[in-house]
Amino acid sequence: MYKIGDEVSYGLHGKCVITGIETKEINDGSVSFYQVRTLKNPITAKNPNRNDPCILIPVSSAQAKGLRPLVTKEEAESILKLLSDSEYHFDLNETWVSKQKKLEESIRKEGAIGLAKVVGHLFIMIKNDAVPPTSLTKFYESIYKILARELGESMGLTTKEIEPLLNRALRNKLHANN
Repeated sequence: MYKIGDEVSYGLHGKCVITGIETKEINDGSVSFYQVRTLKNPITAKNPNRNDPCILIPVSSAQAKGLRPLVTKEEAESILKLLSDSEYHFDLNETWVSKQKKLEESIRKEGAIGLAKVVGHLFIMIKNDAVPPTSLTKFYESIYKILARELGESMGLTTKEIEPLLNRALRNKLHANN
């Protein structure tokens, strides 16, 4: 169980902070929820009491919905290795429309490992398609940023410092399959 002030990662939102735990009465029963706010930049990180809406995640199913601890330095190093391996992890021939939900589910279920698998797979999809769908490119850019921020922070690097490592790993993945 997380406590108020814990920094976590939540699915497609990336780094967040637990700002509260509240109980609501639903269908004649009490359900506890984590109140979570995203921490996308240093300004929001310094002002967690702003009036932005928070995300409510049921405590009982938080892990299944993708709430997890932040990546450790050791995990970050293994994730960089995973990014450069030759496996695609998902079917390249499946259409983007049917694949997107599977990719999102992988991120929720597998956490940072799923995030890395998805980034690597989307990178290959984009490189193999002369004109990739805009929705695919935007999804890739969003997931890439989440992964870069989290890995960089866990390794004590800025986003600009981690990007060359990520890009090198992704290029290795591409070359391993050509």
